[in-house]
Amino acid sequence: MAATSPSLSLHTPPLMVDGKHGLTGDRTRRADPKIFVTLGETINCAFVIIQFFFLAFFVAKYSFIIKVI
Repeated sequence: MAATSPSLSLHTPPLMVDGKHGLTGDRTRRADPKIFVTLGETINCAFVIIQFFFLAFFVAKYSFIIKVI
């Protein structure tokens, strides 16, 4: 623990911006989620849209079964 404490103390001042810690409190260094969208979020959104269309298709196709019940 003694070997890692000096390195952590040396890397702490660049993260301090306006008295806030860069990893938790500072919002200026965080990427805008509206601009920077990861590939996983894009694939997830596409799957949600595809699932919605499949659900709408099957509800429209089998709506007569729902009406009988």
